[in-house]
Amino acid sequence: MPRCRGVQLKGACTNRKRLLVLCVQSHKGCSRCPPAPPPAMSASTSTTIPPFKFRPRRESVDWRRISVVDVDLVASELDFQTLQEHITGVTFCNVEGERCVRCQSPVDPALLKLFRLAQLTVEYLLHSQEYLTLSLGAAEERLQTQAREHQQLLAQQQKQADQAKALKTELKQRKKIIALNQQAMINMTNCHKCQHCDKAFMNSSFLQNHMQRRHPDEYDSQLRTGNQRKVKSIADEEEISRLKGQLSKTTSELESQKQALLAKASQERDQQSMHQDWMRKLERWKEEEHRKIEEMRDGFRREIEMLHNQNALLQQKVDLQRTNPERRPSPAPQQTDQDMDEKKQACGPEDGSETQETGGKVYIKN
Repeated sequence: MPRCRGVQLKGACTNRKRLLVLCVQSHKGCSRCPPAPPPAMSASTSTTIPPFKFRPRRESVDWRRISVVDVDLVASELDFQTLQEHITGVTFCNVEGERCVRCQSPVDPALLKLFRLAQLTVEYLLHSQEYLTLSLGAAEERLQTQAREHQQLLAQQQKQADQAKALKTELKQRKKIIALNQQAMINMTNCHKCQHCDKAFMNSSFLQNHMQRRHPDEYDSQLRTGNQRKVKSIADEEEISRLKGQLSKTTSELESQKQALLAKASQERDQQSMHQDWMRKLERWKEEEHRKIEEMRDGFRREIEMLHNQNALLQQKVDLQRTNPERRPSPAPQQTDQDMDEKKQACGPEDGSETQETGGKVYIKN
């Protein structure tokens, strides 16, 4: 957004909330002037500004006050207070009805348009001034809040630093105490204390001499007890070695028995597998033989049916010859004895059936 060239009023030096901007030219930028705000405020800003709208010009011009003002003096001395006093009257006055005092002619339209543009510009700048004042107040409030938070964080940081320093000091002290305790425990472990008095010695030889001098009875009983313990420990060691030998022997025997059982189990599994293979082969052979027998029986049944049909045909012919003896049909072909014998041999030995011929009929018994 373009900036406007202007001057900063004197009131901004003493109070930043009363920032006043007076623009004399527009459409050109200046590094000293803040950017002009949009006509309407966005919902995210903390300050609430009503939407901008130009006010109607209804105030009359106070020509006496204006005639008293020396514009050149105001410009040379930067008298912003005088400008602040006349800014409302100049901005919202209505000069359309003004006429010349001498000739009573109306104001030039071009000049009137220029003056109105100047009024609208000043009103927009006043709105910008209000917006910037409120924005500055909100920014200062945020800055103060952040400053308070910063101070709180600094205080918290200082407190944590003090706590860390105190903890470091306490840690050093505890490390020293732990080191002293460890050294004392090491010394207590290395020393040899007498069981019958409060004296302690650096090594076992001093303790033994002390026992011989101060506690001879206890020393003798302790020595006998030590010898007994040694004898007992030797006997225990021998017993332990004997038990270890028996345990190793028993372990080896159990391992050999385990190996034998594993070998026997493996052999039994192999035999069982072989038996199952033979059983499967036997089942397959039985099924094959049963299939062959069924095929042979089917063939025999077909031959028997064929012979039965032939026998029925021959019986019909014989009956016809008996009922009509005058008619002698041509002799039908009969089976020879050799063919009958071959069929009997084919039927008889295979399934044990008997073939019997009675009165020109052939009967086959299975």
